[in-house]
Amino acid sequence: MNRTLLLLVLLSALLPAAELKIGTALYRIDDKTGAIAGVKEGGKTILSGAENRYLLMTPKGDVTALESEDAAAPVRRDSDALVYVCANPKLPGVTVTKRYFPCNGGLRRTLEYRNDGKEIAFLLTFTECHFPAQFRKGLWHLGAGYIGPYKPLPEVSQPRVVNEYRQSSKGMVLVHPDGRETNFCHYRVKINEQVVLPWWHSTIGHYREYADRLWYLPDGYRMGLGTLDLQPGKAISVTDFLRPFPGDLYSFFEEVFAKD
Repeated sequence: MNRTLLLLVLLSALLPAAELKIGTALYRIDDKTGAIAGVKEGGKTILSGAENRYLLMTPKGDVTALESEDAAAPVRRDSDALVYVCANPKLPGVTVTKRYFPCNGGLRRTLEYRNDGKEIAFLLTFTECHFPAQFRKGLWHLGAGYIGPYKPLPEVSQPRVVNEYRQSSKGMVLVHPDGRETNFCHYRVKINEQVVLPWWHSTIGHYREYADRLWYLPDGYRMGLGTLDLQPGKAISVTDFLRPFPGDLYSFFEEVFAKD
């Protein structure tokens, strides 16, 4: 471990979790890693935690790193945003900057990757979202393929990759169809500050990027945010959106997605 990374680890061990209150929702950020530690709505835990997986692909080979291995410098407050600059021992030459800020009633998260190496690299980010058992009760989901399906969230005993659909969603909407419980949505918004759709269909009908598949987890899902090209000496970013919301699926499209 280099001296800079060691210093980040020692500093981060002294820091508590930060919180962002957005509307009636409370978002907790782990100051040690800069990861989302949980989301509460009305005092109830909706999201018990989230963790990124980084698949770094270089000419020398591929490696998977975990966000739990990130070491964040002390949080920087930029206006209404929380900013974490992170190093990961398995991502040499790559700096990960995480920026959290309120937007359209929910939480925006921008993950920026800077490649300080001399060779091009490609990085695929996954986010694993974990939910408490009470929230998962009677839960349906929209997402997995191209927009759909809309069906009960599968119960699995171990992680299962979703290969049933040619395209893989960049958005998940978790809904209680009776409209009585709080729901949750998570979808990609931008790449390099350019708006992109979370649900799409490739113009190349037979195209599949097999590494970039949705996974069902025993307590949630693992969703890819897309593969980014890390040019030497440059940075590139991906932005997503997370928010609890009331109502049903129609409420999501009318009150959340249409206004975002």
